[in-house]
Amino acid sequence: MMKAYYKVLATTVLLSSLLVACGSTESGTTNGSAPANTEVDSNKPEDKTNDKSSKETKENKDTKTEGSSSQKLAANIDIEVFVEGGNELRPATLSMSENGYAVYVLEDFTFEAEEPNKDIIHSNFDPEYFVRIEKLDAEANTEEMKKNIMSAYEGNKQIGIHDVPPTDLFIEEFHNADFHILIQDLQTKLDVIYIVSDMHGEKFQFTFFMPHKEAAEGVAPSLWAIARTVIPTGDGLK
Repeated sequence: MMKAYYKVLATTVLLSSLLVACGSTESGTTNGSAPANTEVDSNKPEDKTNDKSSKETKENKDTKTEGSSSQKLAANIDIEVFVEGGNELRPATLSMSENGYAVYVLEDFTFEAEEPNKDIIHSNFDPEYFVRIEKLDAEANTEEMKKNIMSAYEGNKQIGIHDVPPTDLFIEEFHNADFHILIQDLQTKLDVIYIVSDMHGEKFQFTFFMPHKEAAEGVAPSLWAIARTVIPTGDGLK
């Protein structure tokens, strides 16, 4: 039943294929990674005819260096957003977190620090739609985290608690998640989604806040698309 719920959610409020594909590529971008430089042999004679193609290769080749602060990340790329049953490429701008990761943020969304070691990305149209991102320590006990999250909601008859297989998510990058918990508040009509997933070799916790409003059809897919571009860049501030 929960699997069916996500198939329906993907076409309406959005919860089917952050990240559409772990290895999905479109127009030279892969999971929000930025173009890498292409080296040119200085011993070869200058070939002006190939200047243009050389530049295009330089701009479109992806880098997959994981967890490296020296990683070359483009300032702007196009990322995939799953809307109305298909994928669209939309422009996104690089944001750097002081907590040791980068993320590409779509237009009409704002990235900002929320509290120590956490950031949020919210919709400019309706800030009630947002995702909280936290980079976890390597020794984080994710099983204990899962138990604590679920126990925090137990006993409230107005709240549905669902331990959902990560593979039910339409974002394939999250299929390797340690856990995926859906909290449905029937009184406030709010879905809170907790995901702890490995992103390029480091674990992150994502907490999505998705009100049951008309705007969900456009805003929710964008938040998922943004989340799937997270890539660690270093240890961050202590």
